[in-house]
Amino acid sequence: MKSNILNITLFFVSFISFGQDYALFVSGDGTLDINLPTSQANYRYIRRIYYKSLTPPYIFGDEAVRETGSHAIVTNATFPIRGRYELRYTPNFNGVYVTKSGSFNLNKFEHHFIGAPFDGSNDQGFGPTDIQHMTTYSPPVRIYQWATVLPKYVQPSGLNRQRATTEKIFKSTANTFSDTPRNVPYVKWQYQTNAGTFFWKDFPASIRNRVPMDATVEEMLAEDFLPIQDINVVRIRMVLTPPPGRGFAPNLFGFFEERDIIMPTASSEIISLDIFDASPELRGIVPKGITCNGDEDGSLELKLSRDLNSDEKLAVTLFKEDITSGDFTIIPTGGQKLNITSLVNNGDGTYSYNWPEELPAGNYRMKYQTVNIATNVSPGSFDLLVFVGDIITIDSVDPVNFTIDTISDENCFNEKDGYIEVSATREGSRTLLYQLSNNGIVQMFNGTNWVNYTGSDSENETYYTFTNNDRTIISKLGKGVYRVKVRDAQKCYMKIN
Repeated sequence: MKSNILNITLFFVSFISFGQDYALFVSGDGTLDINLPTSQANYRYIRRIYYKSLTPPYIFGDEAVRETGSHAIVTNATFPIRGRYELRYTPNFNGVYVTKSGSFNLNKFEHHFIGAPFDGSNDQGFGPTDIQHMTTYSPPVRIYQWATVLPKYVQPSGLNRQRATTEKIFKSTANTFSDTPRNVPYVKWQYQTNAGTFFWKDFPASIRNRVPMDATVEEMLAEDFLPIQDINVVRIRMVLTPPPGRGFAPNLFGFFEERDIIMPTASSEIISLDIFDASPELRGIVPKGITCNGDEDGSLELKLSRDLNSDEKLAVTLFKEDITSGDFTIIPTGGQKLNITSLVNNGDGTYSYNWPEELPAGNYRMKYQTVNIATNVSPGSFDLLVFVGDIITIDSVDPVNFTIDTISDENCFNEKDGYIEVSATREGSRTLLYQLSNNGIVQMFNGTNWVNYTGSDSENETYYTFTNNDRTIISKLGKGVYRVKVRDAQKCYMKIN
């Protein structure tokens, strides 16, 4: 049976704006240096096409020629990109060049055909967004290159390369884009599976040209001949396949002539993903606050929709908020539990994993993933996973504080009519209790008087409930040096001498 991963589709919208790296897809040579045969002209032609941003940061550091392929653009490059073309020619090889040049702008998802008609006509378009650039020269010569700016997808690592069939193909922050998905002509998505690595299959027509890609694994594999449960690995790429252009190329006899040119395909990097069944769904993360102010005995319970299968294990990582920066970082000691093989059956259709260490008050976030039991899960595998659920708060509690409001001495010898009036504060509505000592000896009230306690369980036998919520009067006191302790029902206390 396949191992499982977390289905986080519900949380996808919370991070779709982070990944913003793009690539320049180019089809055709960026340079051309030819000598025309005497039969056509004793001319030498040199062609160059450059790309840069309109303003820094420049997409490749500076002006640059790019050949067929996918070329990463520096992060945060400005659009549109400025393109520049140059055609230099020297009549009769006399060493004196004449230069013709021009420029163009290239926005995301636009196609630009950079060339000049061979037949002397005006510039022509290949489609509603395709633009030809260059003027006609005499003798005419075709120069050409096809360019498009598309999102740059990168290979996920660790657990982040695993997908449930119901998940988005691209879900990590590095591979999600804020652009509205659209169908881009001449761009298509292809995939291979573990059963067919010798040829590429096109995505279904409904999503084949969609950029950025927002489909699920199920949608991608909808037309595959294999049952989806038999697919364990997919390899994905995005390709640019321009329509044929008219170019200047050698014929069978080595002479340059105008002819139809099949523009080469430019491909993205290949992305490999492991396909699994879904992890148990999240049913909630339940916090338990600390017991007393200053304690670090809080806890978290991760509740899931099903038990673990015999061939899978659970990996969990816990992050705590830094109160200064607001950032969530992995808790420094034992923040990752990588080999969990059993859950607690709650008897209500949910199964729980209880964080094994006690935790201080604060805000927490969690990531989890199920994998095959034989998988070696490294700490870095969690880096690109997204948080599940909302921020979880382990609450702190107010301390127990009390004051002695009134002390009344005994009026007459051995009357035992002295008293101490105490008021206190505590967490919420917890019951308040007090303990009395006289000259260092814990006292017990026998129904009539306070007497020395002689038992062995003073914590449970010598504390008395406040008589009026947050105030009490300890009465029937004779002469003595008294000490009062106050605590709440959770045994959180404060004492004064």
